Amino acid sequence: MTPARACERFGFDEANLQLVAKVAGGGEYRYGADGALVDEGAADVALLGSTNYSDVILTAESMLKEKPVVAELESILAALIRARGLGADGNPAWKPTALKVQGLAHEALGQASEAIGCYEEALKLNPKIGVKCKLDSLLKRQR
Repeated sequence: MTPARACERFGFDEANLQLVAKVAGGGEYRYGADGALVDEGAADVALLGSTNYSDVILTAESMLKEKPVVAELESILAALIRARGLGADGNPAWKPTALKVQGLAHEALGQASEAIGCYEEALKLNPKIGVKCKLDSLLKRQR
């Protein structure tokens, strides 16, 4: 999970003995008596729905490392496309990262052509983005 954002409000769920943190634009998070996040998966899903594109992109990248199932991959991809529209494409520091992570999602879904397009565009914007080998591998498989 990505680092927490500023908390809008704290509460306490007495029945479940949980601290509840409400984060602006990022959902609600519950912590148990031991201080651990109760449901990290729910936190990741909440961050995918965030209005902050950097939270969405970083969360999507983290979730992709966990080998999600197809339905989760489709949600991740949709969130990435939304994040690009939220402003990532207008930020030269974030657009290559958004394209890289979108390419990873396409690749995980078996959508090689789409992944190649994302990787190529990311590399044009930032040659050190770290997808050259992935791109070469996909291009080699398509021959």
